[in-house]
Amino acid sequence: MPRSLETIGLLTAEEKANAHAVLLQEHTLLRDDSVFTWKSVRGVFFTPHAWLTFLMGFLGGETLTSLAYFEPSIVQSLGYKANEAQLMSVPPFAVAWAVNIITAVVSDKFRLRGVTIIFHALLATIGFAIFLGSKNPNVQYGSLFLFVPGVYCQPPSLLSWTANNAAPRYRRAAAIAFLLSTTGLGGIAATYFHCYHGGVEYPVVEFTEQEAEEGGEPGEVLDDTSSGFIYKL
Repeated sequence: MPRSLETIGLLTAEEKANAHAVLLQEHTLLRDDSVFTWKSVRGVFFTPHAWLTFLMGFLGGETLTSLAYFEPSIVQSLGYKANEAQLMSVPPFAVAWAVNIITAVVSDKFRLRGVTIIFHALLATIGFAIFLGSKNPNVQYGSLFLFVPGVYCQPPSLLSWTANNAAPRYRRAAAIAFLLSTTGLGGIAATYFHCYHGGVEYPVVEFTEQEAEEGGEPGEVLDDTSSGFIYKL
């Protein structure tokens, strides 16, 4: 990939100038955006809307990571066995892929990143509510086609939303990096939130039995997740 507009050999000088003017007009670039400064990186921590996206990334990471690892177990709990459970876990993700492509096109064309995030959050909420409210395995399996796309279609829009609302470019890069780090931090925290009993519905969020046996306290869990966050940075 080219490092900048100036290094794209396929464009003429006039085309490069026009593209640069558009980027300046849309505040994707700033006129003083050529020199790296740590002030631009630190500026992320003083941007309120960036912290809101970090929080959304943390919570979304907790749900996404849990679903990525345990969706086959959820399918198995509905009565499917062995290879059949693995096979039946694929269709919800296939639908999520298709919905993700449609979401990318629509959100980019109409510039509705926030709206798509809200829509998919509601879709996931409805799916989880159906799964918890019904005892019919067929209905519960059908709910996977709601909450799997709902969960998986939020992060791309959130990532684009964060990038579009951070400038100059070094601050944007830092915002993206911290968003991905907080998402990973949510995944680390997810490992502590569910006991072995109560699955697969997990009506109450608790610490794992292993953590309880080791005398783990919430503060220790916070230390563990913080260490993981620092490591990712």
